[in-house]
Amino acid sequence: MRYEYLVISSSIILASLVALSVIVLTPSPEPYSIANNGPEGLSTLYNTFRPVIVLDYSKLSSVEQSKTVLILVPDHDISPRELSYISDFIGKGGLVITSLGPASIRLLEYLNVSIEYSNHLLLDEVSKLNNRFEPVVFYTTLNLSIVLKDAHPLTTWGSSGECVVYSSPFSYIDLNDNGYYDLNETVDSFCVGVRIRYLNGTILFLASSNPFVNELFDYNRDFIIHGITSDRSILLIDQTLAGKNPVEYLRIQLVRESSIVLTLLVVTLMVIGVAIVGKNR
Repeated sequence: MRYEYLVISSSIILASLVALSVIVLTPSPEPYSIANNGPEGLSTLYNTFRPVIVLDYSKLSSVEQSKTVLILVPDHDISPRELSYISDFIGKGGLVITSLGPASIRLLEYLNVSIEYSNHLLLDEVSKLNNRFEPVVFYTTLNLSIVLKDAHPLTTWGSSGECVVYSSPFSYIDLNDNGYYDLNETVDSFCVGVRIRYLNGTILFLASSNPFVNELFDYNRDFIIHGITSDRSILLIDQTLAGKNPVEYLRIQLVRESSIVLTLLVVTLMVIGVAIVGKNR
């Protein structure tokens, strides 16, 4: 009876270790995760600049805000407590770069910044990357071009805001959402990004999806180097959303610490499991 118990227990441990190792070492499907090597991941950004990972916004109080940039992932719910940490970071001189999503909209509302944008996409038949849904826009402050995806024209950005990112004069708003230009759709240059001052800090808000994902990174690298980090030495990347998923958290740690060490650890545990099973047969 004891022998059978040991065999069953050892088999369960081994199976669990194998399953865990497979899950953790499988490429991440989580959007905006540094462990995701796909189009919507941030692995290239992480591997290129090695930014500091933020898994808890409370850590923002321990950095030198005036020298720090936070790339805020916008696509998640955010609590009032988390908003207070971010607003305090900005107020003390921090720079936040963010794009369109629930977290960024909540942050702007928390700071009493009125932002309004069109619900329709901005398309461009001329100034584009691969297709009209990927317009090439212009960051006027440093005369840089940026590639956006799923961009929306901004109509209001409050008295503390200044438009610094414009689409080309060939862009238009897809009013009927058919993906093509129609005669009633005005062709013009539209605001798609604003710089907002808050106390001693700044928010750069882009009305699009995240422009630093893997599929756009090569085209926006200069924007990071010259437009974001040129006068700030510390780059932070928000991973709070991915970090709330236990499996994704393990993947992030795998990327952060040492893939070799953690892989060896998993393999070692598997070998131990095999040895236990073999011993009890």
